Amino acid sequence: MVRVAGSLALDVEVLLVWAAGRGIAPVGPRPPALTGVASLDRAGASDLAFCRFDGADGRRHIDGTNAGAVFVPESLIHDLPADRALYLPSAYPRLDLLHLLQAFWKEPDWEFDPAANPSVHSDAEIADDVRIGPFSVVGPDVSIGPGTRIGSNCHIEHAAIGRDVSIANSVAIGGVGFGYEENPETGEVLQFPHIGGVEIGDRVEIGSNTCLDRGSIGDTVIGNDCKIDNLIHIAHNVRMGERCKVIALAIVGGSVTLGDDAWIAPAAAIRDWRMVGEKAVVGLGAVVTKDVADGETVVGNPARPIPKTKNRYK
Repeated sequence: MVRVAGSLALDVEVLLVWAAGRGIAPVGPRPPALTGVASLDRAGASDLAFCRFDGADGRRHIDGTNAGAVFVPESLIHDLPADRALYLPSAYPRLDLLHLLQAFWKEPDWEFDPAANPSVHSDAEIADDVRIGPFSVVGPDVSIGPGTRIGSNCHIEHAAIGRDVSIANSVAIGGVGFGYEENPETGEVLQFPHIGGVEIGDRVEIGSNTCLDRGSIGDTVIGNDCKIDNLIHIAHNVRMGERCKVIALAIVGGSVTLGDDAWIAPAAAIRDWRMVGEKAVVGLGAVVTKDVADGETVVGNPARPIPKTKNRYK
């Protein structure tokens, strides 16, 4: 887990008052307190979550959660098990969660110890043999494992980095991604709070001028032995399995899942919430708008399956 420095300390009575102010009438048992925010599949009894789906999809997601409180679509409220959680019925669950996080989520100020290296925060947890190049900045809620090498001009925050990782120059890890929610009643466009982190496994290699966004709710996850080229964009809440390869100029949209050994060729673009299966290949410049099955090769715009070659290098 990423040691994110932000925090939520929300008494349930305070939550109920806040909800009443927004016209929300909670239903269900009250948790003693809420101390975190998580995705439905990872939430515990003290976590707050949200469900964006209605109908059968919404019920399936709620049935699988242990969250203490959940923003849910209003249309779903009468179809949910009464004793599962404190439900917060909303016309716009994600938008209401956004407003709650703006009110109650706290991020620490970055105040460097002037006696220490001014570019590496004193609260960062860094193994003794880690090497960090000049002009790189490391934030307070970062941990870096043994044997890791970081180049120059990098900016790293809200991240847990494994052992023997190689990060080239001018890499940005843990910054806020492109996530906005429009209030349909006012037309106001609001940035959705990003309060997750970036979890990077062991022996990962990341090329220059690559950007890995922090998760919005939950973490962006890069599995062990993944290889990420130069000039790559990995959006918030992407989950990469092990040994994935993502090559120059590729764009991996928010909440995309890459299975183990997936291969993403140069200049490919994968839209948000798609799944690319294990050992799948996304070809040069492909635009992926639908899920890609295990072992499948897709090319073109929009991407379409073709017979898989025995050797993808030919």
